[in-house]
Amino acid sequence: MKIKNIVTFMTLAIFIFIASINIQAQQRPGPDNRKGMNIPNLTETQKTQIKGFRKQLNEEALPLRNLLREKEAQLETLSTTKGADINKINTKIDEIGDLKNQLAKKRAAFRQNVRKILDDEQRVAYDTHFQKNKTRKMSPPKK
Repeated sequence: MKIKNIVTFMTLAIFIFIASINIQAQQRPGPDNRKGMNIPNLTETQKTQIKGFRKQLNEEALPLRNLLREKEAQLETLSTTKGADINKINTKIDEIGDLKNQLAKKRAAFRQNVRKILDDEQRVAYDTHFQKNKTRKMSPPKK
């Protein structure tokens, strides 16, 4: 009797485990469900253009993001040393701000390039997607 209960329990546990893996796999976005790719009725040409815009953005932004991380690490070092120099800290903060501005401008240019190739219905869906993301980022965390 004990063996039968153990086998039944193990079978049930394995079934639940497999079901949870299937559910998680269905919830993960595929390559076409990435940010911005949930635009309705995209033509193949539009998809190709958006991929090109994204590639260009990534190529231009990568060195800036790397430099930004370096500057942030330098700021951390400057801020935590004994007898920290506030002028050096402020200079580093300005450098970080400049890099963040450059990245924001590149992202804005990407979004405008995408918007230019969309029709009115697609543009509304695209704009709504970014408004939802801004609302999520700005709302306080749920407890």
